[in-house]
Amino acid sequence: MHEPPRVILPWIDEPPSELDITDQEYRYLARVLRIRPGEEVVVLNGKGGIWRGRVEAITGSSVRVVELSRIREQRESPFRIVLLQGVLKGERMDFLIQKTTELGVYELYPVVTEYCQVRHTRRLEHWRSVAREATRQCRRSIVPIIHEVMGLQEAMKETAHIGLRFIFHESADPGGLRSEGPRDGCCILVGPEGGFSPEELKIASEQGFRLVGLGPRVLRAETAGVVATALLQYLYGDLNPGLPRP
Repeated sequence: MHEPPRVILPWIDEPPSELDITDQEYRYLARVLRIRPGEEVVVLNGKGGIWRGRVEAITGSSVRVVELSRIREQRESPFRIVLLQGVLKGERMDFLIQKTTELGVYELYPVVTEYCQVRHTRRLEHWRSVAREATRQCRRSIVPIIHEVMGLQEAMKETAHIGLRFIFHESADPGGLRSEGPRDGCCILVGPEGGFSPEELKIASEQGFRLVGLGPRVLRAETAGVVATALLQYLYGDLNPGLPRP
């Protein structure tokens, strides 16, 4: 069954019965998809609100949608994962954000660590755009929050309220993920291309992060974040929920 295209309007809380879509989302509907009057559109605010409506008219600068009504979807994992990711270079960070969005990450903190090759960036808005497009593609209702770039200890402080915490490192035992029962969510810490320094591992341990491995092979930084997210969604979330858990 063909699903209507989706537009993301973060400023919408309760849309009126009619809505004029402009700017970037207008261009997506009118110029990329070449939508026509009478077709349906799904509007989401990226915070869980979803509405379906019908295109009534298209002008040179807006698409008018009418008959908007709230719809219910269940595509968000009950297990909320917050990812602290050492900043990666170029397209590696794009890949990491795209794939972890598809896997259900709820928040992402880009963190600067001792071995980061990138220490300053102007790509924050680009990363947020990557998250929005991935949300649209995988048909989530919530766009992950991409926080400002910050230092590792600051990010640990920001997430101190999350009790279940894992740091992934090649030297650790992968069995540690199964030693905790499920909770509402967790915080995971993944390093950049250079990994973590001994001092950072020590600080993370003092902050309640449990050291966990991802198997015998050394994974690239962007792969490690994706694999860690997928494993946690399988163990505690909604990835393949019909299969027996370990």
